[in-house]
Amino acid sequence: MPDKGPLSFGSLIPGARDAGQRKDAEPAPGVSAQAAPPKGAPAAPAQAAPVRPAPSPSERPEAAAAGAKSLFAADVAEGVALSCDAGAAPLDLLAELALHRSAETPLCVGVLGPAGSGKSVVLNTLLDRIERLAAAARRAPGSPFVGETLTLRLEAADLEGHPATAIAGALYGRLAIDAPQLGLEASCAARDPGLAAREAFERLDAASRQLQAERRLLEEAEAHRARLTDTVLYETPGSKVDADVARRRGVINAAMARFGLGGDAVAAYKDMVRTLADSRGASRVSFVANLFWGLKGQANRLIWAAVLALVAFGVGLAQAHQGAWIGWIAAQPEMGEAAGFASRNVGWLEVLRLACYAGAALAVASNLWRGGRLLRLLSRSDELLKADLADKRRESDGFIAHQARRAHDLGAEVERLSRKAAEAERRAGGQASSAASEPSPFAADLVRQQAQRFIAAVGAQMDKAGAGTPRRIILALDGLDRVEPARARELLGFSPGRGFVEFVALDPAAIAGGPDELARWIAAPLSVPELYGRRDPAEQMRALLGAREAGAPAPAAPDATRSALDEPLGPDEEALLQALAPIAGTTARALKRFFNLYRLLRALAPTRARPALALALALDCAGARADFAALETSLLGPGDELVFDHHRIGPRLAAALRALASAHARIGKEELREAITEVRLFSPPA
Repeated sequence: MPDKGPLSFGSLIPGARDAGQRKDAEPAPGVSAQAAPPKGAPAAPAQAAPVRPAPSPSERPEAAAAGAKSLFAADVAEGVALSCDAGAAPLDLLAELALHRSAETPLCVGVLGPAGSGKSVVLNTLLDRIERLAAAARRAPGSPFVGETLTLRLEAADLEGHPATAIAGALYGRLAIDAPQLGLEASCAARDPGLAAREAFERLDAASRQLQAERRLLEEAEAHRARLTDTVLYETPGSKVDADVARRRGVINAAMARFGLGGDAVAAYKDMVRTLADSRGASRVSFVANLFWGLKGQANRLIWAAVLALVAFGVGLAQAHQGAWIGWIAAQPEMGEAAGFASRNVGWLEVLRLACYAGAALAVASNLWRGGRLLRLLSRSDELLKADLADKRRESDGFIAHQARRAHDLGAEVERLSRKAAEAERRAGGQASSAASEPSPFAADLVRQQAQRFIAAVGAQMDKAGAGTPRRIILALDGLDRVEPARARELLGFSPGRGFVEFVALDPAAIAGGPDELARWIAAPLSVPELYGRRDPAEQMRALLGAREAGAPAPAAPDATRSALDEPLGPDEEALLQALAPIAGTTARALKRFFNLYRLLRALAPTRARPALALALALDCAGARADFAALETSLLGPGDELVFDHHRIGPRLAAALRALASAHARIGKEELREAITEVRLFSPPA
């Protein structure tokens, strides 16, 4: 029988594709075999494995102080008791199996036991060992283990719908964070290229239309911002300036009527307010000057004031030079009488001069009073308009800024969708615009089919992905005891596919059908009661009371340079397996389970105990409980040699003993006792 090593280790999943076609990288040449860890050897402390890799207990703040004690132990803890006793060796071996490059996938490992037996603790401990071994493999060149892994821990009660849809959704969310390129490639491969291209272009068109609409809104907002003064002044009822104008409409009408501005006096007034609000510097001075010169009656008053001032000035000159002009008049013939009259009434010139000056001052005062009153009205309205504009501009500027950001974000989204559409068109071979694919009319559940294709594509893409991309996905499914048996069987019956190693924690009693039903899905059943039965209760209590002693050295990193699973089968073992094969069963599933479990358990047993291990394992895989019980009964006989009464044992056990004799294999009580212990560890609990 040729030695295939861990390559053949994989579960037989009904309806799943054969995983035997995968050819992973072989271990580097020169890697020596590693002996099985001795029972009771200390191992690294375990910890719960969340979806993302968790820090070791020594890195956590609450456990930074050496010797820190727990106040109250949780049900699902790090499993500290498993890290320091015989339970560590099987878990380390399963961690090696999960990450070995030559292990075939899909692989399903069952963590089996009744409720409260500690399945979640064992599951968390397993995940912790896997993550620590993967970290060590990344640092060790030529390691036989896969270093790039992704751990996904799920609760069965949280999974809704078909298992493929639920697991694909959780996996996609995790890949989007840790391996986005792998998630993108797998999601594209899971869909029809033509349909994906058409939908990509539809999303691009929709985003482009939305971008154009948002840009139009931005342009309208900017235009509204530019004419905000007109909007507030003319089109916003209830604004401060509008309320003030309405309250003083009579005063405004009278003022505008005095200046000859007939028609709609309020509109004319608002026009003047708008002009004042828009004027700055010299233009504002010009506007104010126009109030005292350009309006009706204002210029006339200034002209009359100027004329009267000139008259008063002239009268003053005449008064100052009265002797000269009165003498000139008197020298004229026939003007003597006039000269006398002027001489007698020359005092009235002072009265006339003062009257002219008073008239000029009155004209100027009237001009200033009329213009100043209108200016006060306009200034008050201008202040109210500025207050309104300040509020509206804050709102408008905020809306414009928001709209600009939205347009910018949509522009970036359009660019991203454009690249995705181009990539989708490339995947579809340039046929997206001419012949768009349609979903199959016979697809009962298109989402489920796409989820299955996505999970399969993840497994296929992991072999092609570059450095840093996960090469194996560890899927941990807990809580199957807390769902209906039919739902538990549905979740168990779903195989993720190549590249996935699945760990499931469940109570076999909750699954109808017993061990034969579990054997359809689970390749390596780990019995939690048997695992916990190896522990020393006193040692566990010491762990709960004191944790690590102060100053104890940190646990050593796993050795990722070699694996106990790489030890080849010897010729005697191959002959023994061939001789016991008819005893283990005649179906492919039974034979594969017998071979797989022997390859796994032989690393836990010394060489002298391997014939007994093969015998006990063959009977266990065949489901021969009575014959297995007969093996246990043989241990109760006197002496160190096994003695069987061939007249009382069953034909299967008799054939197995004959097969051992034909293979020249001898077993003793001690070897058989050790073998039965190991077989029970990897057998579903009774």
